[in-house]
Amino acid sequence: MADDTPLLRLDKLSTWFRTDRGPVKAVDGVDLEVRAGESVGVVGESGSGKSVTMLSVMRLVPSPPAQHQGRVLWKGEDVFGWNARRVRKFRGRECAMIFQDPMTSLNPYLKIGLQLTESIELHLGLGHHAARGRAAEMLGRVGIAMPEQRLDDYPHQFSGGMRQRVMIAMALSCDPQLLIADEPTTALDVTIQAQILELIDAQRKAAGTGLVLITHSLGVVAGMCDRTVVMYAGRVVEEGRTEDVFASPRMPYTIGLLKSVPRLDVRETRLVPVPGTPPDPQRLPSGCPFRVRCPWAEDRCAAERPELREVQAPGAARHRIACHVDVTTTPPRHDPASFGKVNP
Repeated sequence: MADDTPLLRLDKLSTWFRTDRGPVKAVDGVDLEVRAGESVGVVGESGSGKSVTMLSVMRLVPSPPAQHQGRVLWKGEDVFGWNARRVRKFRGRECAMIFQDPMTSLNPYLKIGLQLTESIELHLGLGHHAARGRAAEMLGRVGIAMPEQRLDDYPHQFSGGMRQRVMIAMALSCDPQLLIADEPTTALDVTIQAQILELIDAQRKAAGTGLVLITHSLGVVAGMCDRTVVMYAGRVVEEGRTEDVFASPRMPYTIGLLKSVPRLDVRETRLVPVPGTPPDPQRLPSGCPFRVRCPWAEDRCAAERPELREVQAPGAARHRIACHVDVTTTPPRHDPASFGKVNP
């Protein structure tokens, strides 16, 4: 792999699902790059395509019923062209994923120890005794007390937060080159959240691991991620360095997300949410899918779908948006309080 080749590159990735009501495009032409040691935050409302994008990377979205277009390149190789044996080697050892719902990710009939040691023995080539020691070490690292004894427990004997920690230990146990974390701290209390995020960040920095963090917490992204990717209706609508996206958002949807976050440094009487809901993926509006909620929407937005384009950013950093309007020079055409009332 050349030094400038990213670990992961998505090239116009699309994922469709066939339903009785017609096809649903959950992911629509996503371009994304992640390099070794880099952390990328992926944010957006529920249903924006964040999780399906990364599940497609892992080849965990069966085809059929799903259909894929575009390419998923791992160190320049197309993941969609691999056979089943190569995919098994890729999952867990080269790229691992922390899933959002640990209850459906752990087998309720198998002890935690067996579920942890299976991948360690397979990918690291360790014997059973050594693999069990590694599994206990990882459980201890994610904050589970008496890890040696807990290896012999079943998932139902753990709380929801502890099951999530087991999933994190499983993902980190084989020292993957890329870690995909899908809301990794959803079921954890605030103190444990901070510990887990510190653990993930320390792993990334120590081993040069790439990180894709899917989250609704913009605060976590601001503190952990080098770059931020904002998704809406299955598409990337803004992408750039985290400090640029947070300090100078250029896409109206990103502006809406940031305005809806409580701040301690600004005295406001009320938050400014983004009213309305994301569009139905089976009935996307013409043109820009965000235009029905956008105070900057103009006639062109209804007729032409905006493609990702580069905009000026501080220094030589790349900053891309999918928007026809320059929000830095154009005032809103509608009162932001009237989000959702723009004519379709």
